[in-house]
Amino acid sequence: MKPKCRNNKRIWITITVVAVVLLAAACHTVGDDKVKNTVMYVPYGKDAEHYVMIDQHNGSVFTVTMPENILDSKDRKITKDDLKKGNILIIYGDGIMLQTYPGQYPGVTKIKVKEEGKPSDADQYQDVVEQISSGIKSAVRPYLSLEYQDGLGVVSAASTEGGFRWSYYDKNGDLQSSIADTAHILAWKEINNLNLSQASDITLNFSSQPDSIEVICWTSDMRTDFSDTSDVPDGEKMKPESEENQYVLKDVKPGSIYQVTGHWGKDSYVNYGFLT
Repeated sequence: MKPKCRNNKRIWITITVVAVVLLAAACHTVGDDKVKNTVMYVPYGKDAEHYVMIDQHNGSVFTVTMPENILDSKDRKITKDDLKKGNILIIYGDGIMLQTYPGQYPGVTKIKVKEEGKPSDADQYQDVVEQISSGIKSAVRPYLSLEYQDGLGVVSAASTEGGFRWSYYDKNGDLQSSIADTAHILAWKEINNLNLSQASDITLNFSSQPDSIEVICWTSDMRTDFSDTSDVPDGEKMKPESEENQYVLKDVKPGSIYQVTGHWGKDSYVNYGFLT
């Protein structure tokens, strides 16, 4: 027996906004109204291309706008590329941080290496790094536009959004989720129709590139006989090609219905659909 379609229902969870706050605990005022913090430098990523700084007094996690004035432990001028995993730094700035997660501290004027530390010292923050590197930080779901060649030239069209699960980390680092459970795509009453006049390659342009996608195709006449109580007919799984960091569906013919599912992070996904 093939699975039954689920009824349309939508569940929403509140999103939060970005605020601006003043760095409080663990900040010390020094000369010229500057504020200093003692932090550990924790780079991450395949080539250590990303980083966070973790306050050694209150555990706050943030990035900074790197200043030109960066000094090693012997007061010699260095660059941000000379900073090493586990370095203990003193950072000087205006104390004003954007309350995102991780926080953003644009007003840093000086960084000095206090202690070299060891890379292994940063291992205690592995859970923090994994949360940041795998987590989605925007409450806004990506949209999918479709680009293809028609008789009049290149056409750009929107897809129709269906069900989704969207999980993201808010400004406090707490996990939030928005969920919408919709009917099967064959039962959608409204879906964008490209009205292709001939076979065409379709480029899938996501506003935020997914980690992976799945594409399933049915013939559009299956919509006529389908209802919420019907068994879900098997569709054809399509394998899009990857070109210049974009997905392309090759030789798409008129008279089909496509469901594209984009996956982000550990459990976020959005379903999109369109007719050809």
